[in-house]
Amino acid sequence: MIPQLVRADPAWKLNTQMAAMGVLAGLLLPRQAIGMIAFLTWMPWLQCRPEEHAAPLHTALPVRARDLFLARLLALLLVMWLPLATCAAAFAVTGRPAADMVTLLELGAAASLVILMSQSPRVGQASGSEFAPAIVMVIITAVALPTVHFLEPPAILALCALLATGLFWNIWRQLPLAFEVLPSKEARGSAARPSLSLAAPPHARRFMPLAWLPLIRWAYGWRGIFPLMMIVMGLGGGEWLWAAIFCTVPAQTALRTPWPLGLPIRRGALLTIALAPWLLVLLLSLALAPNRQRGSIQFTRSETGRVSAFKLPLEYWRYGRTPEIQAPWGESSRPKTEHFLGVPVYNPFSFEPQNSPQFIEWQFQRATAAIYGQAIALDDYQAKRSTLPPLVGRAPFRALNVAACALWVLLLTNVLVGGMHWRVQRYAPFGQHVISVVFFLQMILIAVADFGSGSPWSGSARNVLIQAPLIRVAALLPGNAALAALIAVIPIACLCWSAARLMQGIEPPPPNALDTR
Repeated sequence: MIPQLVRADPAWKLNTQMAAMGVLAGLLLPRQAIGMIAFLTWMPWLQCRPEEHAAPLHTALPVRARDLFLARLLALLLVMWLPLATCAAAFAVTGRPAADMVTLLELGAAASLVILMSQSPRVGQASGSEFAPAIVMVIITAVALPTVHFLEPPAILALCALLATGLFWNIWRQLPLAFEVLPSKEARGSAARPSLSLAAPPHARRFMPLAWLPLIRWAYGWRGIFPLMMIVMGLGGGEWLWAAIFCTVPAQTALRTPWPLGLPIRRGALLTIALAPWLLVLLLSLALAPNRQRGSIQFTRSETGRVSAFKLPLEYWRYGRTPEIQAPWGESSRPKTEHFLGVPVYNPFSFEPQNSPQFIEWQFQRATAAIYGQAIALDDYQAKRSTLPPLVGRAPFRALNVAACALWVLLLTNVLVGGMHWRVQRYAPFGQHVISVVFFLQMILIAVADFGSGSPWSGSARNVLIQAPLIRVAALLPGNAALAALIAVIPIACLCWSAARLMQGIEPPPPNALDTR
């Protein structure tokens, strides 16, 4: 009976997606970013209501509470352990060292502790505290850092096994014969609770705004705290690519509990309620963030005082076949080809040892013109760099950066809502999980850019994924600010319209699926 209960648990539906994500992580993640797979398992786990001791539809069955709890626990453990197992299999196929396997075991042991600690409060009730998972994640994250530093992996695994066994036994001995579905104090007060319908008496209509509280909890529950923290942390240096991933996570979590779709409220308004605050926080943070001096040129001199090389941020490099750079007087140089994420790139402002000082000065002035908007002599660079901000730090480019961030978040939103459309659900039942795969691939790309690029240039390798295309787009936009703003607003308006249209195609849940928790 327990296997049937596990397969009927809502968490079981994520197994195919989680297994695929584990395989991709094992094939693509560099060694320095193995811990990122913890985020990939925790986000779907949070959407499975980990505080519940039994699946909501199972509590009405004539089944013992211990069987319901065991089935629920196994389903949650599978969500955590399945991607780790498939990732370990990919490690074995690709010949990764055994230390990487041990890291996965440590992550799985910590995940098991998180699950059991989240299940510990209010054992006698069908659902524990909704704040327990967030509190437990903070505790485990804070304790894990010093533990990994001072203890060896065998000691960590033994400690986790001991704690997990104690937590399981403590829960098991407290389980009643049947779960308490509704607390007694709520059951006593439910009969006397007044109705807040439109036909309610005048003294009750004064409290009609309270009827919106379930909708507010639906959109801004405690599960939004973790994405909000990741948005704030991901905005370091104005690099919004990481923060944009988590901007749509609260909307995804809210839409997977789709009871408001049956209310007489416009679908576009529901999507706005679920997405707008997070997007607003992200865009305001980008617009009001202090200006950082990006784009500086690093150069070295030889013992004779001659400039031997200078490095530019990768966003000013070019990709493709390396051309020959020729000065107006005929002197030329062929840049050296490097590789970034497997793509050949070259520095168009480089020079060779046999080039003359005049050619080096010419290349340096070309580089400063591209970065600062005006040519700067090599001898004057140190004095002017502190007073002359680069083009990427000025208001027009910052506005373009904010518009690009909004476009990307809205594009992800269209993918999310489109995956839940009834046409997609008819032909591809797993279409709603496409957005999770998109998130995962984007996180993999960021991890590879940060840890696996081996960059020979200055600046953040992740920053090039944002700044390089924007620099190309800025060069194509007209100089008229109003016209450039109109060009940026048109695609944003189109994506807003398409998201609202796709939202109309999401079918409301059946009556027995409505849940205001």
